Amino acid sequence: MSQNKKTKVEVLLNSFQEILSEVTALEVRTIVVEEISLESFNPWQAYQEIYSISPASLEQQGIDLSVRDRYLELRRQLELELNDLNLTQLPSRPQDVLSNRRFLTKIRKLSIIKDILDQNPVYAQTLVELDGTITHRYTQKLLDHPQREQILAIHAQGVTGGEKQWGGMIGLIMKLIKSFQ
Repeated sequence: MSQNKKTKVEVLLNSFQEILSEVTALEVRTIVVEEISLESFNPWQAYQEIYSISPASLEQQGIDLSVRDRYLELRRQLELELNDLNLTQLPSRPQDVLSNRRFLTKIRKLSIIKDILDQNPVYAQTLVELDGTITHRYTQKLLDHPQREQILAIHAQGVTGGEKQWGGMIGLIMKLIKSFQ
């Protein structure tokens, strides 16, 4: 194998390794919302919204005291990720951070959590880890909800679908890795 081709294969394998490190668990959350936004994920907007979180901004927005620490934790996690990228302030050019795949994955996850904090409670959550650990969590609000059975059925369908998709993706990645060895 030529050196150039070997380098490309190594880059591809490293990319797969990075992807696999991000898919060590499947997490399914069930949230009941008034309406579903048609907006697609905007990484730069999500980045700015999380970066701007501060005690003063939370006070100004009238965010309940009981969840302010959770918002501040989002900002802290963003700062930790920026430190990993050796950045200490909001870059003036979005492409400086948004071209980093790991950072995009992190900002997407933080944005999902922020959306949940902004809008609606999570009623059910299932976490399936590669080591076989499965954790189901249900809020008391779900147990008291008049449509509890429907929500639980929808959640179970989401978990089943997520497991199939997750397993298929991991299987595909493993096949691709084996084909290059």
